[in-house]
Amino acid sequence: MRIAVFVCAVVLLCACASAFDVCERGGDPMMWSVFDDYFIPMQFSSHDRLGLNSDGFLGIWGHYGRDEQGRQVIFDEQGPGVITRIWFTAADISWLGNIQFFFDDEPFPRIEGTYEQLLGCQIEPFVEPFCYDATKSSGGWVLLYPIPFKKRLTIKVSGKVFFVQITWRRARYGERIESFTGQEDCSALAALLDPERPAQPLIGGDVQDSGIAVIEPGQTATISEGTGAGTITWLAFDIGDLDRELLDRIALVLEFDGKTEERTDVPLFAAFGYLSPVDEVVTPGVGISGGVGYLAFPMPFWKSYSVALRNGSDSTVEIPWQIELSGDAPPASRAGWFRIVEAITDPTQIFADATLLELPGRGNYMGLALDMTGVGASRGYLEGDEHIHVDGMPDPVIVGTGTEDFFSGGWYFRHGPFCLPTHGNPVHELADGRDRTVCYRHFYAMPLSFRDGIRATIEHDAYNSVPGDSYRAVAYLYHAPSPSLAWRRTCRLDDPESMLTCGYRFGEGYRKTVIGVFEDESALHAHTYTGYEVRDWSRIDLSGAGRAFGVWLLRTTVADPSWLAFDAGAFSGELWWDRWWNPFKRLHQQVRILPPEAVDEDGIRWYALMEPYVDLELETAAVRLPNIDNIDSVATGTESIELRVGECVEFTDLLAT
Repeated sequence: MRIAVFVCAVVLLCACASAFDVCERGGDPMMWSVFDDYFIPMQFSSHDRLGLNSDGFLGIWGHYGRDEQGRQVIFDEQGPGVITRIWFTAADISWLGNIQFFFDDEPFPRIEGTYEQLLGCQIEPFVEPFCYDATKSSGGWVLLYPIPFKKRLTIKVSGKVFFVQITWRRARYGERIESFTGQEDCSALAALLDPERPAQPLIGGDVQDSGIAVIEPGQTATISEGTGAGTITWLAFDIGDLDRELLDRIALVLEFDGKTEERTDVPLFAAFGYLSPVDEVVTPGVGISGGVGYLAFPMPFWKSYSVALRNGSDSTVEIPWQIELSGDAPPASRAGWFRIVEAITDPTQIFADATLLELPGRGNYMGLALDMTGVGASRGYLEGDEHIHVDGMPDPVIVGTGTEDFFSGGWYFRHGPFCLPTHGNPVHELADGRDRTVCYRHFYAMPLSFRDGIRATIEHDAYNSVPGDSYRAVAYLYHAPSPSLAWRRTCRLDDPESMLTCGYRFGEGYRKTVIGVFEDESALHAHTYTGYEVRDWSRIDLSGAGRAFGVWLLRTTVADPSWLAFDAGAFSGELWWDRWWNPFKRLHQQVRILPPEAVDEDGIRWYALMEPYVDLELETAAVRLPNIDNIDSVATGTESIELRVGECVEFTDLLAT
């Protein structure tokens, strides 16, 4: 059944002239729950394209090649987009030489410095808390200052890159993003990430309450509940008198707006990142300080909220608690509910990743903590790489180079445990002959967003070859159960009827069958696609995707560099390319979000610029903006929603129910 929901823009149309500001968004915790449907998380890294474990040692995987001046190109992507993290490590970081950032095909770099200057946090604005060297980040050099680019960004080094990860977001075509100038106002985000910032609410509360929960064995105590709209801005428990075993048997239960499917029900031990009461770990959203475990992630609700503790132990417990609430809440139609989700893989299995997070629907993945215990005294489990898939794509958008690298360290956390506002390794211990490591990483500046499900996993050694490890992962996110991608349609090019339905045509080309795997798959799981190698142009009809708030388009091709032009609506002659190459794992997926003005009766056309290209499969979906799980009046056909600055809507959004 389809119901027309008439969308009324609350902001004035003149607001559409404003550009998206990642610093402003990340520095405003109330915006964390607002869905980032127009941004797709991506990462370029030096992971071994053969699927082996030489993720950077040989220095061959962390770059696209050398330019005419002999500089290694370590990043070259089409905008609009935003880099949110750059991480390096090497036996000798001086091998990098000079680092240069070229924006929008300009001849001169806007950012330039030696490795000592840039990675040593000596060049504004790349200083703490947006930069940490290998001493403070325990083996890794990391830059966290958001770097937006409008048309294109190319990063080059004069020396040689070994281990590298560049995490970024690909924005919707036409998204108003201005390239980095160095004059961006990131003061609010810097204050939020200040390492000296104490544990405290991120948003002021209108109501404070406290008490002591006395909970008998097997009983549940509701410590706070209410009706109406608002936001929990602070939730804290004095757990200084509880040991780790007891913490693991007392569950935190959060429920908002009666959405039982969105309920949080996790042990306090997991909720506070697998830390003991004696630990001191302070991050903006979650931590333990002075024996008090706290959650400062804003938790919005629009009808009701409930906070409870359930005692699964054999003892009566007394837990002092504090809560603060604000009467403000973000727009109901754009935001999700706060959730804490735990995934346990115990024991790990041979040839299978451990799970970090797997959920349907849409969401903003804000961060995680990971508790790993190996089968012996070795830390070999840290050789495992992360694989993050979004929106049902078999091709991962993020592939890593090692577990400690994912948490911005290096060399098995060379300088020992550390704690920073964005990432850390607070625990490393050997107990009963088994090595245990606890890590955390948060995406405060910009979450990892997904529109139609997320699957995040991690290897438990280089090849998942040693079973019996114990992995526990806890995720912090904002979520809604229904996807924001509607009416997904697959255009299979081995099926004439499917090709006719989606309007696929091409000029000069021939039928081609490709057998291969995607980035995190083994040869044992090969796929066979039959498509077309095209020498001039191909097209697909987008009208079936609906005009909605944009069109999500997934194109499966071979993992060769492809330089294409595309025509779609107002985007005539735009470039469409990926600098991705892997002769060993042949399959690759290009994903884009096109704005409504790209959808017209002519659909979208690709044109070969240099080499023939291969179309294997195409998939389209409409991007719908409102969170239909949170619109009570959807059945009546009317709903007024607020639009963020930079969005214009002049049409009806059709929603599937």
